[in-house]
Amino acid sequence: MQTGKNGVLTSKVESVGTITAPDPAFAISPQESMLVMKLTVTNTSNQKQHFIPVTQLYVRSADGDYSALHPSMHVQHPLPATDLKPGQSTSGEITFAIPKNLATPLLYVDTGWNNAPPIIIDVFH
Repeated sequence: MQTGKNGVLTSKVESVGTITAPDPAFAISPQESMLVMKLTVTNTSNQKQHFIPVTQLYVRSADGDYSALHPSMHVQHPLPATDLKPGQSTSGEITFAIPKNLATPLLYVDTGWNNAPPIIIDVFH
């Protein structure tokens, strides 16, 4: 489990792995693997905040490679978009199609709330 904080939110990553089963609904390239993890986001600010995973979450490598969220039919509990009141949390699974040779995927939680910097989590360490 990895946790990151930036003054307005806390992000916790758990159960990181890969999905190896074929996904006919949301196929990926043979050069990619499907990274999956459970993410919990908690609003630690003093105001309601909009949480929109598709625009606020992405994976990058140390070399700058970028992967956006990628849907998977194998996800049982997807992370929802929601408005979070102060102290409120949301959690669910997120997936990214990443290059198979990506050794260190870094999850960016970049909400822009109160101009806070993104939280960066090395999901495999």
